[in-house]
Amino acid sequence: MKNKLLLTLACSAMALSIVQPALSSELNFNAEDSCTLILKQQKQTAGVWAFGYLAGRVDSSLSLDDNQINALTSDLSDICLQSSDATFFAVVEQHFGFITKPADEPEMAADATPDSADPQSLLDKFADGERALSEVLISFKPTPEDVRTVFPEPMASNLIEMYEDMYGERLANEEFPSPYTVGSSNFTTTMGLANDPILEEISGGFKRVTDKFLVDVPWATVKILFPSEDDSMSLHGMIFVNDRWVLMMRPWRGLDD
Repeated sequence: MKNKLLLTLACSAMALSIVQPALSSELNFNAEDSCTLILKQQKQTAGVWAFGYLAGRVDSSLSLDDNQINALTSDLSDICLQSSDATFFAVVEQHFGFITKPADEPEMAADATPDSADPQSLLDKFADGERALSEVLISFKPTPEDVRTVFPEPMASNLIEMYEDMYGERLANEEFPSPYTVGSSNFTTTMGLANDPILEEISGGFKRVTDKFLVDVPWATVKILFPSEDDSMSLHGMIFVNDRWVLMMRPWRGLDD
């Protein structure tokens, strides 16, 4: 039987010494110790701590089991092998993407305003039906950090590669009919999707990933209508993560079957 854990932690790099105080004091766990030492002597504890740290960074609750913990510590061990002198904390930050970003990843403008989790803030992005829909869709491209916040490894890495191709040159050159409008939309949360009626109406593959979400955040589907009455497009997998709406379509394709 899986050992289910629910972590609701408020932590940050500045408050590292008080992250998971009970766990740290009882097991003498210090994330600033060598990653090699920690992953050799306290592997399970290290995995729980890392997920707790992620929960604090995204300010949400994480529901996890032994398989997810083992998968994470395996990935952390791989990173540690490449930098054996690194601290466990540094390895965790590198894995979740809190330190480095791809050189070609655009930075948010200094005066940019974060999105709102309110459904209307998402629908407003489609309000200008004259704006090229390809441009709108590209703006929803999730960053590697977004994907790793929502899905576990190795699923996350598979999806990062897939989305890099999905949001590439082909989409940029796609010419969608104009003007377009929002026909319908449905909103729930990632954890609530499994029990939401919308699950029976969308792509069946979503049923395979309802137990893979690492965080409970807003989730939506939006139907776009084109001038022709018989022409439409459904965007399943709008997710509000890291203060913005992103589109993670067909996430089941990241599964290792």
